Amino acid sequence: MVASYLSKLIDPMHAYGIILLSMAGFFICRLPFAGKWFRGFGTLFHETGHALVALLVGGDTHAIDLYAD
Repeated sequence: MVASYLSKLIDPMHAYGIILLSMAGFFICRLPFAGKWFRGFGTLFHETGHALVALLVGGDTHAIDLYAD
């Protein structure tokens, strides 16, 4: 279902690549030790995206605080 929706937006081969990378990221984040670090980096990149959009629309970012919970 997701693949058919994405194939209307982008090339089907790219859609399958996005799905495979998403699944790999999901499973890597579930690894006992390394998953903790991958989740931290994923959260950092996600929050950095919010900060960049804030800058693009004229806002500002004072800090990005990550907690281990």
